[in-house]
Amino acid sequence: MESIPNDADGMSLLNLREHGSNLSKPMEIDFFVAVPNPEIGVLLKPLIEPLGFECSLEHDEETSDWTLYCFILVVPAYATIIDIQKRLNTIANPYGAKSDGWGSFGNAS
Repeated sequence: MESIPNDADGMSLLNLREHGSNLSKPMEIDFFVAVPNPEIGVLLKPLIEPLGFECSLEHDEETSDWTLYCFILVVPAYATIIDIQKRLNTIANPYGAKSDGWGSFGNAS
């Protein structure tokens, strides 16, 4: 098993494991991309989906924020999580958007 660093991503992985998920098996993980407006979200969706993601654009009525939710089935290794966030930023940053975390319900029964 890989060593999991003591940072936000590592703590999220440990939390999944503590709640019964098997970190050596694939699970659906949602990566969040904060976008400045819906037009940028629509533009980014077809740039991100070919990487294996399924994306949906959503608006938070309370905060007026726009988020492109991008989920993928992947083994949740720490290095993989970091790499995905870097790849999303490489695509999103030129458009004023950015990777804004991730989450998963895990793969526990």
